[in-house]
Amino acid sequence: MADTIRYGPPRVPHRLGTVIAVDLGNTNSCVAGYGDEADAPPLFRLCIPTSVAFTGDGDALVGEAAKNHPAAISGFKRLLGTRFGSPEVRRAAEHLPYKIVDWCTMAHIEVNAGAGGAARSVYASDVASMVIAELKARAEARLAGGGKKVHNAVVTVPYYFSDGPREAAMNAARMAGLTTIHWRAIPVGPKQSEVIFYGSIVW
Repeated sequence: MADTIRYGPPRVPHRLGTVIAVDLGNTNSCVAGYGDEADAPPLFRLCIPTSVAFTGDGDALVGEAAKNHPAAISGFKRLLGTRFGSPEVRRAAEHLPYKIVDWCTMAHIEVNAGAGGAARSVYASDVASMVIAELKARAEARLAGGGKKVHNAVVTVPYYFSDGPREAAMNAARMAGLTTIHWRAIPVGPKQSEVIFYGSIVW
């Protein structure tokens, strides 16, 4: 059965340290949440560049390691769940440093995998899942000295996201190993305090 995605507070309270808030941004992505008594201070917020790059060996670099890579993939948020011929893709193609190609009517990102590497084509949601997985790993390293796993998340999405892009964002979180207990539609460019607030829904 598919995960139930809802707007608003969860019906069943979650223990502190079991839920994180994830905000996937065009430039930077953040994770926030509360730990428990073993974590000092309990409230945390971590951010990384929203960048992914592939090496010639096929390995993925994420965050700071990918930011200055010549084949870095960034600014892909508006490509989530979009069709190749959509106005969003046409506008994005004017300023993104990588190619956007048609794959079964959906927008795909095409980049070279390292120096002399072959072209690689990926969905924006695949790239997003790598960023979210890195945020998840860093949150887990922060909780209880790295001894706690997190499986649930509150995921923020822009107000302008329709069902397709929103579902693509939820799918990216799922591929990163997170169950979206609910999502929050927020204005573009949320304040840091807002992202932290969404991480506090872990009663």
